[in-house]
Amino acid sequence: MHSLIFAAILALNLGPMGPDSPAREPQLAVSGSTVGLVFGAGNEIYFAASHDSGHTFSAPVKVEQAKNIVLSHHRGPRVAISGNTIVISAVVSLTAASDAHSHGGSPDGDLFAWRSA
Repeated sequence: MHSLIFAAILALNLGPMGPDSPAREPQLAVSGSTVGLVFGAGNEIYFAASHDSGHTFSAPVKVEQAKNIVLSHHRGPRVAISGNTIVISAVVSLTAASDAHSHGGSPDGDLFAWRSA
């Protein structure tokens, strides 16, 4: 388990994000020896995969770039794996949140999903 956590942290630290858009809200999903890692950075969603039970991860790949991706209060992108299918979901909105109680999402937010088989 420690190697899995270390690999996820390593993937986040070596990913395409920078000081102005740090990696946020990482999520893991596991199916057999496949581990999927999804996270947000700025207005982009990234995915990295491991096919050796989390010992090594691929370089993060950009899944989507959007106007406003909710990346706060445990509302970042999510990943699910079933067999050879990977589904990533995230809340994306046209406008930035302005209400202090919006938790990063604006009223026009929609749930988007991306699928890879």
